[in-house]
Amino acid sequence: MPLESAVRRAALAALLLASAALCCALEAGDAAPKFANPDLRGDYVRYQGVIGTKWVIINFFATWCGPCKEEIPSLEALQREVGAERLQVIVFATDKEKESVREYFERNPTNLTIVLDPYQVTYQRYNPGEDSLPTIFLVNPQGTIELRHVGYSPEFIDRVRAVVLREK
Repeated sequence: MPLESAVRRAALAALLLASAALCCALEAGDAAPKFANPDLRGDYVRYQGVIGTKWVIINFFATWCGPCKEEIPSLEALQREVGAERLQVIVFATDKEKESVREYFERNPTNLTIVLDPYQVTYQRYNPGEDSLPTIFLVNPQGTIELRHVGYSPEFIDRVRAVVLREK
């Protein structure tokens, strides 16, 4: 019995460690998780076509989120300043209704890549166990998360700008 008990304890410990690894949002130094999400036209934006080619901002957004809406113009300006060939901003709209996202961006056109994440699959890959919007991840050209921030902060956008422009 002691051997069975030790095996059970070891299995439980392994399960707890695995669960702990899944419970927490990703941080700087972690690999960016894969994704494949449709844009507003139904075309898929895939990890393989974007991550590992340039700087990428992964932004989680909802049309009902005031700070999310406030942040979009800063992200647009940053992408224009740096250039789309060096930085791509992908906005993952977490709204359940595709039409509310489409209507929002018809009223508020943007130069950013808007993709749908209504079941929050991608959101949960980046933010396991979390529920905070907006959330931004800056992913470097090697596919590693460089910075993470929850909430809208002009100072954080300035920090992202400094990191991306430093890497010329």
